[in-house]
Amino acid sequence: MKNSKVSVGALSLLIMLSVISFGQNRGESRNRMEQRSEMRQNFLDRIPDITNDQKENIKALRTENQKQILPLRNQLGESEARLKTLTTADEADMKSINAMIEEIGSLKIEMAKLKAATHQKVRAELTDDQRLFLDTHTGRERKMLRQRGLRQGK
Repeated sequence: MKNSKVSVGALSLLIMLSVISFGQNRGESRNRMEQRSEMRQNFLDRIPDITNDQKENIKALRTENQKQILPLRNQLGESEARLKTLTTADEADMKSINAMIEEIGSLKIEMAKLKAATHQKVRAELTDDQRLFLDTHTGRERKMLRQRGLRQGK
């Protein structure tokens, strides 16, 4: 009887610690999103001689790109979930698994094409010196985000 009370108490303690930990992680995620957004804004501010008009045009391009990518990202999530379902089934249907892999690949390709097109539109908004800055610092920004743990895995 005493052992079961200790077990229930220990289990309750573990559950409470898990809930507290989960809540803290969600706060960290929000903080990371804010830091990513701030770093992007700071990057625009560091481009030499950038005008407010250029900033607004670039923000509009980013917004349009995000609107185009959002449904693709949603589809990608659904396809990845479907692939997980197919691969963990008792009877694996390789034809369906391969088709889902192809679909995931085509969605990622489409997203990469949209991203590349937007990047070229952003570059077109800039002067030669500003383009040079963008081209030489874009990789550095990603590396910095990764080092700080702010870059998303996808």
